[in-house]
Amino acid sequence: MKNIDKKSLEKAYLLFESGDIDNIEIGTTKSLQEIYNYLFLNVLELRSWLCANLTDEIENHDIIFKGIDQSYYYEGSEKGDDGE
Repeated sequence: MKNIDKKSLEKAYLLFESGDIDNIEIGTTKSLQEIYNYLFLNVLELRSWLCANLTDEIENHDIIFKGIDQSYYYEGSEKGDDGE
């Protein structure tokens, strides 16, 4: 997972540094799709990643809370951080 995040961050820098961002129309659904495709996984990569990381342990307390912790991490927050 961290490898995917690192790749996306590198692609985000490249999107701006290369000037490619200037060729994307502002404020349209198409532009959001273009940015998403530039930064993130193509369908085959996504499918492969999902197969490797999905679980059928939907009742497992530890797995559920690990996912919540990851969500806080990606948002740049910590548990109990109410923004003040």
